Amino acid sequence: MARTRPFLLILALVAAMVAVVSPTAASAATCPCSIFAASAVPGTPADSDPSAVEVGVKFRSDLPGQITAVRFYKGSGNTGTHVGNLWSASGTNLGSVTFTGETATGWQTATFATPITITADTTYVASYYAPNGRYAGDTGAFASAGVENAPLRALRDGEDGGNGVYRYGSGGGFPTNTWEAANYWVDVVFTPSAADTTPPAVTGTSPAAGATGVATTSSVSAVLSEAIQTGTVALTVAGATGTTAYNAGTRTVTFTPGSLAPTTSYTATVSGARDAAGNTMTPFSWSFTTAAAGGSGCPCSIWASTATPATAAASDNSAVELGVKFRTTSAGYITALKFYKGSGNTGTHTGSLWNSGGTRLTTVTFTGESATGWQTATLTSPVSVAANTTYVASYHAPVGRYAVSSNGLASAVTRGPLTALANGTDGGNGVYRYGASGFPSSTYQATNYWVDVVFDTTAADTTAPVVSSRAPAAGSSGAATSGPVTATFSEPVTAAAVALSGPSGAVAGSTAYDSATTSAIFTPSAALAYSTTYTATVSGARDSAGNVMAPVTWSFTTAAPPPPPPDQGPGGPVLVIKSTVSGASGFTSFAAEVLRNEGLNEFATVDLSAVNATLLGQYDVVLLGSTPLTAAQVTMFTTWVSGGGNLITFRPDKQLASLLGLTSTTGTLAEGYLRVDTSSSPGAGITSQTIQYHSTADRYTLAGARSVATLYSSATAATTNPAVTLTDVGTSGGQAAAFTFDLPRSLVYTRQGNPAWEKQNRDGKAPVRSNDMYFGAGSADWVDLTKVAVPQADEQQRLLANLIGAMNLDRKPLPRFWYFPRSLKAVVVATGDDHATGGTAGRFDQYLANSATGCVVDDWQCPRFTSYVYPNTPLSNTQAGNYQTRGFEVGLHLSTNCSDYTAASIAANLTDQLASFRSKYSSVRAPDTNRTHCIVWSDWSSQATAETANGIRLDTNYYYWPDTWVADRPGFMTGSGMPMRFADSGGALIDNYQAATQMTDESGQSYPYTSNALLDAALGSLGYYGAFTANMHTDQATTYDSDQVLASALSRNVPIITGHQLLTWLDGRNASSYSNIAWSGNNLTFAVNVGTGANGLTGMVPTAGPGGRTLSTLTRAGVAVPFTRTTIKGVEYAFFSAASGAYTAGYAAAATATLTATAAAEAGGTTASVTVASSSASKTEIVYGDAPTALTRTAVDGTESGKRTVRLAGLNPGTTYWYRVKVTTPAGRTTTGPLQKVTTGAADRTGPGTSAVTVTPRPDGTAQVSWRTSESSAGTLLVGGTPESLDRWPGTQSGTRQSAVVTDLEPQKTYHYRVRSVDAAGNVTTWPALDRPAATFVSAAVGVADYTAPQLRTGVESGTRVGDDGVRLAGGGRSGSLVSRVLDVQQMVHWDRLTYQATVPRGSSVRLFVRTGSTSTPDASWSGWTAVGQGGKVPGGSRYAQYRAELTRTAGGSTPVLHGVGITSDGAELHHPTEK
Repeated sequence: MARTRPFLLILALVAAMVAVVSPTAASAATCPCSIFAASAVPGTPADSDPSAVEVGVKFRSDLPGQITAVRFYKGSGNTGTHVGNLWSASGTNLGSVTFTGETATGWQTATFATPITITADTTYVASYYAPNGRYAGDTGAFASAGVENAPLRALRDGEDGGNGVYRYGSGGGFPTNTWEAANYWVDVVFTPSAADTTPPAVTGTSPAAGATGVATTSSVSAVLSEAIQTGTVALTVAGATGTTAYNAGTRTVTFTPGSLAPTTSYTATVSGARDAAGNTMTPFSWSFTTAAAGGSGCPCSIWASTATPATAAASDNSAVELGVKFRTTSAGYITALKFYKGSGNTGTHTGSLWNSGGTRLTTVTFTGESATGWQTATLTSPVSVAANTTYVASYHAPVGRYAVSSNGLASAVTRGPLTALANGTDGGNGVYRYGASGFPSSTYQATNYWVDVVFDTTAADTTAPVVSSRAPAAGSSGAATSGPVTATFSEPVTAAAVALSGPSGAVAGSTAYDSATTSAIFTPSAALAYSTTYTATVSGARDSAGNVMAPVTWSFTTAAPPPPPPDQGPGGPVLVIKSTVSGASGFTSFAAEVLRNEGLNEFATVDLSAVNATLLGQYDVVLLGSTPLTAAQVTMFTTWVSGGGNLITFRPDKQLASLLGLTSTTGTLAEGYLRVDTSSSPGAGITSQTIQYHSTADRYTLAGARSVATLYSSATAATTNPAVTLTDVGTSGGQAAAFTFDLPRSLVYTRQGNPAWEKQNRDGKAPVRSNDMYFGAGSADWVDLTKVAVPQADEQQRLLANLIGAMNLDRKPLPRFWYFPRSLKAVVVATGDDHATGGTAGRFDQYLANSATGCVVDDWQCPRFTSYVYPNTPLSNTQAGNYQTRGFEVGLHLSTNCSDYTAASIAANLTDQLASFRSKYSSVRAPDTNRTHCIVWSDWSSQATAETANGIRLDTNYYYWPDTWVADRPGFMTGSGMPMRFADSGGALIDNYQAATQMTDESGQSYPYTSNALLDAALGSLGYYGAFTANMHTDQATTYDSDQVLASALSRNVPIITGHQLLTWLDGRNASSYSNIAWSGNNLTFAVNVGTGANGLTGMVPTAGPGGRTLSTLTRAGVAVPFTRTTIKGVEYAFFSAASGAYTAGYAAAATATLTATAAAEAGGTTASVTVASSSASKTEIVYGDAPTALTRTAVDGTESGKRTVRLAGLNPGTTYWYRVKVTTPAGRTTTGPLQKVTTGAADRTGPGTSAVTVTPRPDGTAQVSWRTSESSAGTLLVGGTPESLDRWPGTQSGTRQSAVVTDLEPQKTYHYRVRSVDAAGNVTTWPALDRPAATFVSAAVGVADYTAPQLRTGVESGTRVGDDGVRLAGGGRSGSLVSRVLDVQQMVHWDRLTYQATVPRGSSVRLFVRTGSTSTPDASWSGWTAVGQGGKVPGGSRYAQYRAELTRTAGGSTPVLHGVGITSDGAELHHPTEK
């Protein structure tokens, strides 16, 4: 509410007035009664705000009864016609009345024509419309208590949302905005339930009284004021016969005549209606005249051709769908659609007809338009409409500039049988939808957008059906050889025939018709030939009117033969042996993908049938897939290992048990866990938690081998059987290792889910999605969610890589490639789905604004984003092309209409929609990455296969969801952060990368907690490296969750890239290889071959070499290559920039290890950490105890690193412990350090104190809750709509200044909350205490906001800079400004309050200015800049707003910091499409 003098300046006066109007609870008032006494007066009888506004009060009654009148207090200047309203809490208007006979000032009362019944203990809203403002208002009146005059009670602010409600705008409407718990002095007159003496009455008729030209086929109806007893009402038409029916839901009685005579006056009479109290209506009559003989007065329209709008072209230049709700009194046909065109309303216009539920009944494109005036498009086929049924006619204006008449539909518009409904008759009228063409449902001030229809009672269909789309597209290439040929028709048809011919003549196949999609589908009997042109012919299709299509013929070309399968390697010292014999695993091929992912691009693959002793002799390491072996093969492998070979087996044939140092048993363990021995290589550095495997393990006992990992029957129950073993064989250095389960199969099942659950909707949320293959639905989840933070598949792959390197170390070190460019440990793949609502451009612009000057896209220095869009999204081809040149990706958001698919239908979907996408977006590359709408994943892998056939080779559909299952646990549903190829159900690789989406904005994940947790686990000691895909929907330009993902990555120097950038990298890295690997003397030589797209490729050479030698030099073509020593999963490597060429790594004998150690007690008093630094080490052992002579406990770390930290656990608080460190070098030399000591801290049993709790609701649907603690703590916000159901929102995880942001709040709703703080010792403090009620706050109204650094950076800085905490003055400057981006509320609104958060030191200032308009770029139609103070009213109504912040400080003074800005409005909450 606008004020020239802030209420904060008259607090004393307000407090005094509040005391006057806040009586204590007393005995029940004598009724009829009101909330406020007749003598009560406001502190401010007339506010200075002159704006038209509806103001109101939320109230309840202890008793049921009737509201008979509305009251309000009138001050001087509150002039004009006042209208009182009673509303339900959800906004249904229960009654309206105009005030008459008002006095100049004081209480005014208007009595409803019929008392309105209300229910006890239910919230209602009483309001009135003040066309000239000057309303009474006292801020803070409802802040701490309501106003009670039993049985009535005005609610305390926050009791059921905010109280003291209002809505700006001409004509008023349901008030929902609130400001500082103000009392606007609105009241009711209430009478407890008593005898009902009011009879029913007629409130509306059709045709209207006095109507002429009424169709002779029209029905006659009347609407009654209240519910009536069944069978009591009668409706007759004098001189006509017919039938009468009553609809209790709409309280409508309808007379359907046999026929009406033309040019005749008829009188209709309603009588007999009796309500529940027995009151019988007074008969009601009205008259109308029918149309002349020979017709119905139609073809006809709602508006005459001479009618013109008040504004022919609005200043709004946004793409928008505009429409009108209408009914007809007789059944008939819509034959055409119309709209009024003003100057500037250019572009291609499409008209649509919808039913009231949003189903599009037809669409038509306007052609041959005139420059201005009425435009008409005749429908291909007339659409039948029912009498007295609501429909919506609309058209899409791609550049706005539509015709408009404000309040033009406040009353019904009737012409002949057609009626444009009065606003409120069936919801609001004058409907619109910003963005691409779609069902318009938003409304603004009963506006008439001048959309019309042509209606007739009869229509002949003479239009033959046509093919509206076809797949494969005409002239297209790359069509799948296994896909169907589909022709979609413009209307339902029968007898459609599809024929296909190729170079060899007609193609055999069958044709089926799908009535749901009006499509004829031809399925060839056999796959088509590759690289071949085929011709399709469609003919014979007949519509219901008998019209037959003209035959259609087109040609397309099938795809080229597929490349060689990706299970082949480049060659090298590692051999993968797969097998096709009966009983062999088909998943061994995935071992090739594992080696590539782990950077061991130095392998070959071969079938077991081709393996002999000579072939084995060419390799150092052999990976043998799970397969039965012959006795001869067992002998062959035994001989090779005994001669120095290194064999790794996956669920080996039990004939190999002796070679593997094992004794076989008859038992197995399926779907269990394993735990790695992390005290020594190769397990050092791998997670010490138990992790899942997904296959069957054979049970063995050790017979000479050592256990690298142990089988667990559950997460906590160890067995005596090994999961992974390693043993030395013979005297020539041979070694043999066994995974007692099929590791490649387990990895695929971990990454892709339980194959037994495919096609099952297990989470109860249709359609079938990828998460359904993980969701237990009563049985154990496929992924143990207590382990979801661990990338379980990746850790097992890295164990295999460690094992390969350790086994081959006596021969030669094996070089590897790092996962990402330039030694990066993490990358964010930023994607979003745009459902034609148009946020893509704004998101891309935001990322541009957050890009460093001079950044290089190809080096992943610039944050970039992928938007998957519908082809009809409001993003032009030119825009898309320009964004692509700047590094962004625009891809197809494939849709199955959220339905499950078959292999054939998904192939057809892809072919058809890709053709539409390419037709519009010819300036961008063909899509090569994808996310499907609703994340549909109907089976194991057919979508991945179909995508590959259409050139899409990176898929993001594996989706960590739903929220109730995720439970805000950051992690890896697929057990992996690594994008790797899919495998089909038999284990064969599909050349399409699975990039699982770990972060979404619809899985109940909180941010930045989720993004911080994933990135910190990748960058820190856990080493959970990964490419983390996010789906942050692009239906809006910016969102809080998206901003936090961006900020998390930027603050950690983690690149943010597109899906296409990741695909380019993966192909380039996987095409890179090592060759010519050899060991001679003390030198490792090798060649690097860099694949196309592997920009920034990083090589890795183990620093440990044969015989305990360590790396000393690295050269390329004789020139020294810089390297950095880095420990990865317990193994130290030299990281170097890998360019193509020949390399030499020199190794020298390791010296005796130097050793230093320092210890530090950790918080809580029960642990201490010892940091050890030495020149080299393969093992670190610490013995410790509570006396120098009692070092009885041991901690062992097998990490190969110059510096490592070992944790001592299980200590007592306040105790001195003695310890000694012993380090062993790779050569076996041991160095022992001196005796040292560390004292643990005292026990901490005191929880952190909590203070200064504040809540800042924001108009973007978020609220920040901040508090302080007396010691460093991890904070959590608990918040919910009821005090019994509070959701957890992780906040700041350390420090004493805590905060958390909750998102997706409903506007102006009361929320309950607590804050929880946990210190390092585990002590917990909850505020308010659990024995006290939860605190509450009311969320903000709908609006626009800039509260995050990524949002603020989209503004234009002048003498300012944006940091993580907000906008501040740059350098030593004394003044500066920031002009924000154009903020889009995505609907027409009246603006309300501006609020901002700032830190303003003494001598500095922050001033805000605002301007508004309805064009996406400010122009002359926008308002001028207006200064608006904290809490001030932003004038005007529009879609867009922009603010300017001006900052100043004195010489030498501190800079102010603007943290965020928000502007509320009277807008409705918008619900954008999601993938749910």
